[in-house]
Amino acid sequence: MAFGLNIGRYARIEKERRFELARLPPGVDPDFRRLHDRYLIGTRLRLRRVEDPDGVVLLRKLGQKKPVPGGPASWREMTTIYLDASEYDALSALPARTSCKRRYDLVRPEGTWVIDVFEGPKEGLIIAELELDSDEALAAAVPLPDTIRELTGEAGTSGGDLAT
Repeated sequence: MAFGLNIGRYARIEKERRFELARLPPGVDPDFRRLHDRYLIGTRLRLRRVEDPDGVVLLRKLGQKKPVPGGPASWREMTTIYLDASEYDALSALPARTSCKRRYDLVRPEGTWVIDVFEGPKEGLIIAELELDSDEALAAAVPLPDTIRELTGEAGTSGGDLAT
């Protein structure tokens, strides 16, 4: 338990800040991973397939992120189960809202940012996330250049909310 909060036994606390950017910042590693997300309708579950730029599947997983009751807006309780191809295929038959994005890394002194560039219906949307272990370091983090606004804790901006 963190700060007296009841966190699931197999979950971890993710502490992150999220920002909308106007453009991809300089210094981003040009290598990316493509994330295909399926937010299962009627649940808080996300089915994710991660591919390299050539379409080779690197990872399949089922995850759940939810707010931490009584915790700050920057905290989420996260649980992940890694899947093989047949498990992924079985779950991908369930109805879902979907999104696809390219994920880039940007290494900076405060930590490694992940930057998602959306494809499809949300084409052009760019969201940067910084995850750190310390609440103090997270609060002190300076937004990247060309930040439009902070999305941390803002309703309607989670991955599931942005999926179509």
